[in-house]
Amino acid sequence: MVDAESCLICSAPAHGVHFQVNSCRACATFFRRAIGNRKSYKCRRAANNCRVARDEPYTCRYCRLQKCIKVGMKLNASTSKDTVDMLPSLDTPQSNLLLPESSEKRFFSKRSTESHMCNIAKWAMSCEEFAQLEWTDKWLSMALIEDVKEILLRSKVSLPSKMTHTRKLQCAYRSLQRRARVEELQRRETLDLFEIIEYFESHMCNIAKWAMSCEEFAQLEWTDKWLIYKHLWPLVSSVDQFYNTIDLLGTDPNDTRVVLDNAFIIDMDTVTYDLPGVSDTVKSEFNVLFKTSDDRMVRNILIPMKELRLTEFEFVFLMAQCLWSIQGCHGISEKALKLAERFLEQISDEIHNYYFYELRMNNYAPRLTRLLKVLNECERQEFIQKGDFTIANVFNIFKCVEMENGLL
Repeated sequence: MVDAESCLICSAPAHGVHFQVNSCRACATFFRRAIGNRKSYKCRRAANNCRVARDEPYTCRYCRLQKCIKVGMKLNASTSKDTVDMLPSLDTPQSNLLLPESSEKRFFSKRSTESHMCNIAKWAMSCEEFAQLEWTDKWLSMALIEDVKEILLRSKVSLPSKMTHTRKLQCAYRSLQRRARVEELQRRETLDLFEIIEYFESHMCNIAKWAMSCEEFAQLEWTDKWLIYKHLWPLVSSVDQFYNTIDLLGTDPNDTRVVLDNAFIIDMDTVTYDLPGVSDTVKSEFNVLFKTSDDRMVRNILIPMKELRLTEFEFVFLMAQCLWSIQGCHGISEKALKLAERFLEQISDEIHNYYFYELRMNNYAPRLTRLLKVLNECERQEFIQKGDFTIANVFNIFKCVEMENGLL
C-alpha cells in the first residue's frame, strides 16, 4: 500500500512532484538519467515483474524504469514506452567502463597525499564482488554538466546596484537557502551512495546559481567561467555545509554532527556508508579507509569554523575568496586573472570596513588570519576530493570524467 506521501515507484518517502509524479529524488534522478541519456536495460530475471522498492538490494533497473513510465513519469511531452524501446543497449563489458589509460596514468602519478587514495582504489578493485557490482546506476555526468551549463549560460541575476560586492553575494546566498527546522531533520546512522550523489548534484547546481549572482563572474567568457566554477565548487562544498550545520545545531566544538541537504543529521564520528550487495567485510574496510577524510574535515574545517563563530558576512566573504582565488588555475585568461585581482582587493576593503566600522574591532588581524586558514584548508580538501572522484570512477560507482577533464 502506497500512501500519498510515498514515492509511487519505490514506496520511499516522497520528496515532491517530479516529472508529473509524486516520487523520491532517487527515482526522479534515475528516470531523468535513463531517459536523458537514452539508456536501455534488460530485466535481471527475464520476467519483467521484479519487485521495485528502496529496501531491495538488487533493484532491477529495467523494471524500475518500466514502473516509472507506468505510473506516469514524463521527461517531456514525447516521453513514452516507444521512446524507451528505442534506447540503445547498455551491454558494455565491465572492463570498458574503467578510466582511459591516459587518465589512469595521470591519476597514479599524483603527489603522495593522493597516492594513499590510489591504494584504496587498487584495494577495492581487487575485490571481485565490489568491482562487479550491479546494484547502482553509474553517475554519467553529462546530465549534470548540462544542468550546470544551463545555469552558467543564463543572464546574470539582478541585485541592487548600490550594494557592495559582499552584500550582493550575501543577498544571493540567502535567496538560495532552503531553511529547515532541526525538529524536521532525520537522524541517520547510515547513508547509501545514492543519497550522497543526490546531495552533491543539487549542491553543485546551487553553487553555480550563487556564482552567477556575481556580475563580474556572469560576464566572463564561457571558458573562464567554466574553469572558475570547476575550481569553486569543491572549495565551498564543505564550508557551505558546515556553516549551515553551525547555524542549525550551534557552535559546540565537541559536537560532530553535520546537517546534510537540510534533510538529514549525521554524526561524522559514527556514520557508516552503505554499499548494498557487498559483504560486511568489504563494507567495514571501505568505511575505515574513508573515515580518514571525515576526520580531517571535522578537525580542520568544522571545528575552526565553530570556534570562530562566523557571521554570515564573514562566511560570504570566505565564499567570495573561494570564487576569485584563481591565480593557480591553469587555462584561465589574463583578463579574468586581472579581474579576480581587482575583485579580491575590493572585498578586502569591504571586510576591513565591516570589522572596523560595524563590529568596532580595532585589531582584527588575528581573526582574519584564522578565517583565511579555513580557506587554505578548503583548498587542501579540494585536492583530496579530486582523488575521491577519480576513485569513484575506478570503483565504477559513478563516472564524472567529463567534469574532471573540463569537457562539455
